Amino acid sequence: MLSPLGRVAPVKRSLAISVAAAAVSVLLAPANSSASTTIGQLPPTNPPTVCVGGPSDVNQSALSSGTPYVVPAGGGTITSWSTNAGAGAGQTLKLKILRLVSGTNYTIVAHDGPRNLVPSTLNTFAVNIPVQAGDLIALNDQNAPAVHNACLFSTGLVGDVFGSPGVNTDPPDGTTESFAPTAVGYRLNLTAVVGSKPSNADTLGKVKLNRSKGTATLAVHVPAPGTLTLTGNGVKAQRQGRAATASKTVAAAGTVKLLIKAKGSAKRKLNRTGHAKVKVRVTYTPNGTASGDLVGDPNTQIKKIKLERR
Repeated sequence: MLSPLGRVAPVKRSLAISVAAAAVSVLLAPANSSASTTIGQLPPTNPPTVCVGGPSDVNQSALSSGTPYVVPAGGGTITSWSTNAGAGAGQTLKLKILRLVSGTNYTIVAHDGPRNLVPSTLNTFAVNIPVQAGDLIALNDQNAPAVHNACLFSTGLVGDVFGSPGVNTDPPDGTTESFAPTAVGYRLNLTAVVGSKPSNADTLGKVKLNRSKGTATLAVHVPAPGTLTLTGNGVKAQRQGRAATASKTVAAAGTVKLLIKAKGSAKRKLNRTGHAKVKVRVTYTPNGTASGDLVGDPNTQIKKIKLERR
């Protein structure tokens, strides 16, 4: 076996076909059906410290079953990563994010750490790393030659194959490496939470005029909780309870009505002529709705409204 990780059996040539077939499974990312997804797998508590060489980057080249180590469709942001540390003080690991170039070639696009591990317990680290669909989470075993760690855990399954470049190094972001299948029967001791941003696809609905007051009501259809902000020259702020405010809290998906009321020169023109045009900017920012969710990107739409007063 290559020295970076030690004490694991190398992949034999006779296994080349089964490794290639198994590699398909690790590249099939889970559907992003919820706002946050946990990818990767962890061993039971107190895993043996089988990683004894390095520093070396390691990824999951193939996986026989269970949750892949792949960012799901839609991408998002990694909000935390976890590893179940083995016994022994002084262990360190570094998270690596890999993006496929071709074949077994991956570019390191981001990292976190190195992180000091608390032995014999689950270690979780908060991060904020944007990722794309298909990116792989990986590890660098850092100081494993001096302090052995559990960057891998044994399953004994032929379909579980970890990969490594075969050299002892910790290359920086932007480096491209070839992760050759290295040994069977092992999985990466790593999970990550990928939070996706909720939809910001709000829709501006009908405008209903109140000609007796010279105001209008604008219906806005929103897909999730968040905030609505209405601004514009000659337009009064909204009210949240008794207070005037630029933003209005949206408690749930549905239709929210915003009051369009003139002020300043627009109000004076409305009183004088019976009509005035205003241009409003409506910005919807969705909130996260579950653990691991992210605040969504704001979406601004502009609408021209003609106020009338009789």
